[in-house]
Amino acid sequence: MTELTVHDAAEKLYGINQKVSERFVEVCGQLDQLPRADLVQFAEDCLAVADSGWRSFEPLNTLLNMAEDLQASNRLMVTSGYCRELSGYSYEPVQAYLELVSHSIESGGSLQALEETGLSLHGQYQHASSLVAGYFRSAICLVDANDRDDWIALVKGIAEVGRDQLQDLLKLTPDCHRWQTALVLLESPDNCLTWVRRVSALEVVYGARLHEVEKLLVKCADMPQMDELLSILSGLVGVPHDERNLLLELAFELPNSDAVLAFLGHAGELPLRRPDVVREWLRSGVSDTAENEAALVAFLSQESMRSQEALKYFRGQVSLADHQRTFDLLVEALSARQLMIEAVEEAQETQQFRQDRFVSIGSDARTIYLPEIVNLFDTQDDNFSFYKVSIFHQVGLVEFGCFRAIEKVEGELARFEDERLGRALFQILEDARIDWQLAFRYPGLVPQLRRLKQLALDARNDPVTPRVRLMEELVRTGLDSKNAMNVYEGEEALHNDLRALVLTLSRSGASIADALSVTSSCYDLIVNAFASNPNSYRMSEEAKAATMQEFPEPVTFRGEIEVSEVARSLRIEALVEALEEEGEVLPDGPEVQMPGSADEQFEIGDLEAGEVSEGVSMILSELERELEAALDTPESGDGKGVMELLGGLSSHKSEPSRHKYDEWDHVIADYRAGWCTLYEHRHVDEDELYFRKVLFDNQDLSTRIRHQLNKVKPEMLRKVKGVIEGEELDLERSIAYVVDRKVGLTPDETIYVQRQRKERDVSTLFLLDMSASTDDIVHDASRLPPPAPDMDDDDEFLMRYFEQHRAYEADARRIIDLEKESVILMADALESLGDAYSVCGFSGYGRDQVDYFLCKDFDEPFNARVKGKIGGIKPCRSTRMGAPIRHATRRLIETGSRIKALIIISDGYPQDHDYGTDRNSREYGLNDTMKALSEAKQQGVLSYCLTVDPSGHDYLRAMCPDSQYMVIQDISQLPEELSRVYRSLTG
Repeated sequence: MTELTVHDAAEKLYGINQKVSERFVEVCGQLDQLPRADLVQFAEDCLAVADSGWRSFEPLNTLLNMAEDLQASNRLMVTSGYCRELSGYSYEPVQAYLELVSHSIESGGSLQALEETGLSLHGQYQHASSLVAGYFRSAICLVDANDRDDWIALVKGIAEVGRDQLQDLLKLTPDCHRWQTALVLLESPDNCLTWVRRVSALEVVYGARLHEVEKLLVKCADMPQMDELLSILSGLVGVPHDERNLLLELAFELPNSDAVLAFLGHAGELPLRRPDVVREWLRSGVSDTAENEAALVAFLSQESMRSQEALKYFRGQVSLADHQRTFDLLVEALSARQLMIEAVEEAQETQQFRQDRFVSIGSDARTIYLPEIVNLFDTQDDNFSFYKVSIFHQVGLVEFGCFRAIEKVEGELARFEDERLGRALFQILEDARIDWQLAFRYPGLVPQLRRLKQLALDARNDPVTPRVRLMEELVRTGLDSKNAMNVYEGEEALHNDLRALVLTLSRSGASIADALSVTSSCYDLIVNAFASNPNSYRMSEEAKAATMQEFPEPVTFRGEIEVSEVARSLRIEALVEALEEEGEVLPDGPEVQMPGSADEQFEIGDLEAGEVSEGVSMILSELERELEAALDTPESGDGKGVMELLGGLSSHKSEPSRHKYDEWDHVIADYRAGWCTLYEHRHVDEDELYFRKVLFDNQDLSTRIRHQLNKVKPEMLRKVKGVIEGEELDLERSIAYVVDRKVGLTPDETIYVQRQRKERDVSTLFLLDMSASTDDIVHDASRLPPPAPDMDDDDEFLMRYFEQHRAYEADARRIIDLEKESVILMADALESLGDAYSVCGFSGYGRDQVDYFLCKDFDEPFNARVKGKIGGIKPCRSTRMGAPIRHATRRLIETGSRIKALIIISDGYPQDHDYGTDRNSREYGLNDTMKALSEAKQQGVLSYCLTVDPSGHDYLRAMCPDSQYMVIQDISQLPEELSRVYRSLTG
């Protein structure tokens, strides 16, 4: 190239940027060794770069500054050529490319594959300059990478998917270093990008063992829930290494990705510290469900009954429900008084059990609370022993005098300056005394008691704080520890003194008075030790960090005693018993107006002026003081504490009770255990006027139904509680009345007992469908809707039409009205017949919200409130039938009647938004309902389905035999058909 040509190129560059032009001339002078043709080409390349638009002088200046180094590495012409190819629309791709080249010069890495891919992307996305520039900048970290070729292949593959996906990949590139796995996952671009997005977090969790995660992901490469799986794997950050490795090992054994997701997604509920149990459980599930993938997923999700039973078997788990009858008999045999056993979960739902307890005897001193399941130990024998020893220990609180002397105990504990310390010491020492006395009284219990004590000792941790260390000495001594604790220098004598005091309670016949005496002595020793020599008990930094622990951990099989709550409850119980001994609170008969109007202020003292005996008056006054004391306690919650103290004696309860029910899944041929949550509502909207109107409008029909049902002669009398007048008072309801008035609630006035004639040992439950579809209008040929408007009708006509249509809909009868009318007429007739019956409705939305509305219970009087609740039934949402049928069956069985009948009134087939995986399919709901009806039959409940759905034959014949269902063709005949069905079931 002649000097003139260099001059011409420089002039053109001068028009762009003077400094760049000068630098170009300078560089050309330094490239005198470059062949003439190459120098011409280099000048043309520089002009092409400079002609790339705004700020194009910047990459040209970068190229010129790199020219000498590029020439030294024989890359000048290749680089300038790529710069020319990348120029034309923006300076950004060239600038980013030169940054990549600069990095490669320093590292000596090869760029050919990266350059060719970049050039290909530029041709594919010519106008996406920032995207191409992003590629080159991302490639910088891949220059020396071993898996660079995998990344390049991945870029090419993602580029075919779309620009947005490629943009995501390039942004994520600097944080990812596992491109081989990403390339394998490219078959599903979304999964591939999900891996790239999450790999850095997974590296933190798994480190050098990340390759095991990669093996698992390659196996599940096509799964649509990759993000969920990776989220679960990332969430295992807090799981110990050996448990995490176990999960990965077992997950890799599973046959498909759905199974992997189900297993890992519910692994937190598995006993991972017992790998043999988990292995046996998983392999049994894989074997038992080999031909049914859905069943395997349900098994690994721990949703199927088969899964839960297998896990229970392998882990040695013991269930309270499985042994309830045995434990009830044991308690009855041990205790002179009647004690009940209740599951912890149930007690928590009624707010009678503190969640930080594992085992306890209730504040009423009548209920022993135990966990629903125990799997603390490796064998079923040890877990069963936990239940057994726990029961003996709680009964021992009654048998060995603790509760008989509870007033004295409460008084003594209240005298301690540090009352919380005193109560904690008493708990420890009284527990030890009870266990030692049990060993003397029941020698056959000794091996199990000794075993449980040793297991409790093995599970205890060494305390850090000085005071807890001293108290822990008491706990371990009470557990028969043969090994002395590790104590600090100078503490030996104090620990020995504490041990000696505790052991005085190990003699036969040690009493509650001895426990209180030892409590006082231990209290003095501990308090004086801190007071006399505080420096020796100065806490270390480690101890200061642990000062949140004030007292030793409780021994699980012993539970805790709330002395003050028990004392107050027993005082109230004693007052109620005294009332029973004194006789009835009020004279017989309805003429005494104890329940005044809701607005009338009532006090217990109002009963004293000549209405009750002097003894009763004194007892009621004392009861009033106890109630006021209970109401003054912070935990009472505006009267809520009183209700709990009286064991739910008050008639006012607003929260629905919660019940878990299994659900049959025909796909997996197994129950989904505890799948549905049913809420039983006892307080529902009331409309008594509706009830009265139905009876008034249907007098003739009501008479016919009564006539049909009154053909059976009465056989015996029965007592009916909760009526407005009667021959005697119901003491429980009378006390509930007093409690309600005291806490400012409107009391239930039905406090009398009436003797009514009862004809047969029959209980019937009417179960009404309250789904949204029951709001549909029942078309009446005698009352047609207004004619629909035409498109040409004027606005005035349209307004008139809409008004007429609204009036028509407001007055029209709906399916729910016919259901209610039928039940109202039946209820009215059954009252004279004397059969026990219940009226309930059901609806809900999803398996976690199945609503069951109890309008009338079997033993509930047919009063204005019940009538209002039946009249207030209204359409709600879905029709999930299985759980309501199972709940109704359970309620019928509880009646103990010889004949138990369940009559279901519905308008369609069972359906809900999650009634099976396919919402459009009826099969899941039909099979579950069919199974629920079959269960009812097996338990002695006669069932009958009435439907007003014209297509009911299509599914009812699959659910039940022809003799157990009826499709009502003329919906107006429902009331009379219902009475016929009732007679056929119970006659």
